[in-house]
Amino acid sequence: MLEHLDLSYNMLSGKLPPMLGQLPRLSILDFSGNALQGSIPASFSSLKSLQKLDLSSNQLKGTIPMELGNLANLQFLALSQNGFVGPLPSSLEKLSNLQYFLLDSNPIHGSLPSYISRWTQLRELNLANSYYAGPIPADLGKTLFNVSVINLSNNKLQGTIPPSLENMQHISYLNLSQNLLTGAVPFSERFLQKLGNRLDLHGNPALCIDAASISFSDALLAQQIHPCGSNNKPGQLAAQHLHQGSPSTVSNSARAGVPPSLGFTLTYSLRVLYFLLAYGLFLVFLPY
Repeated sequence: MLEHLDLSYNMLSGKLPPMLGQLPRLSILDFSGNALQGSIPASFSSLKSLQKLDLSSNQLKGTIPMELGNLANLQFLALSQNGFVGPLPSSLEKLSNLQYFLLDSNPIHGSLPSYISRWTQLRELNLANSYYAGPIPADLGKTLFNVSVINLSNNKLQGTIPPSLENMQHISYLNLSQNLLTGAVPFSERFLQKLGNRLDLHGNPALCIDAASISFSDALLAQQIHPCGSNNKPGQLAAQHLHQGSPSTVSNSARAGVPPSLGFTLTYSLRVLYFLLAYGLFLVFLPY
């Protein structure tokens, strides 16, 4: 009986054959990188031994079938770069052995389901470039102890960043950029130093740094995350001079615009350079 079927990147077209559901011992099914169309056959629910299902980079459409929740042994599910619409079916909660859930670059909408927190074996979560809205589940970091990669970028997520995300001991890449997140970044300086530029929060204009509790992070300054309570957001002073077409100099009045709440002393270091760039305190030479 067939156990592995890998036809990835073979320029295949047409639809997925429903008869594939008649292979009860199939553990790996990979059709990624083709031009397959249509939807996922409901007959796939009969693949009780399936551990890996990779249909990414095709032209599949429709909703993700509820029947996929019956694949109790599934560890790897990749449906990225297709045309699937949402929301995500509640039946996926039953995939307790899931380690990789890759569903980025699909026009899926709705909120992030709370059951993701119950996938305790999860190692990688990628839901980027979609239309998810609402908050990030508050307890997401309380149970995902094995996760190393989370990418939720380029969605419409709202609310604050859950402090529980810092509990993910094996996290090596966290991307929450290009959303509508608000409030103070809840991470400790130790966590910020651990991830460095592998933490991406840019493109959330309402995010800020609580400088009273943590030192200013160079990585966050580079992403233009401003201090909480500041009147001048990063780059705001520079924008005021863009129309002049002549050098802009730093004066005492410009320095006065730096919020006193920063809670740290500037020194001549790279951090100062980031600070100056972030607040527009630099010479701007533009052509007339």
